[in-house]
Amino acid sequence: MREQVEPYLNVVRLARKPGREEFWKVAKITAAGMLIIGGMGFLVYLLMDVFPRYMVG
Repeated sequence: MREQVEPYLNVVRLARKPGREEFWKVAKITAAGMLIIGGMGFLVYLLMDVFPRYMVG
């Protein structure tokens, strides 16, 4: 069992707490990605739900 857990323990040993600058950079990139994906979802919603109403009548 020790052999199966060893790679995970190595990752935990190498992990460290990010600095303030690194944290903000990751947070900004994550927020931008969420906004982009959310915007794409909203556009799909508009294309599938709202725009067909104007096409029909």
